[in-house]
Amino acid sequence: MLDDDNDNAVGAVHIGAVALWELSELTIRSAEDAIDEVGVATLSYLLDNGLDRFETWSALLLQHLATDVAEA
Repeated sequence: MLDDDNDNAVGAVHIGAVALWELSELTIRSAEDAIDEVGVATLSYLLDNGLDRFETWSALLLQHLATDVAEA
C-alpha cells in the first residue's frame, strides 16, 4: 500500500485537485490533436489492472476511492 507521494521529485513539489462529477452520459473527446485516444474506465477496471501502472498520486487516489468513497 502506498502511504506518501513526497518520496519523489514530482510528488514533493506538486499538489493535485480532484473532483467527483456525476455525469448523465459518458461522451468525451480530446480537444488536443496530440491526444488521439481518450476513454472512460471503471474504478474496478483500474484497480484490477495494477496500481503500479499509475503515478503515486493517482494510485493513492484510486485506493481512497475504492475504500472511503465507495462505502459512502
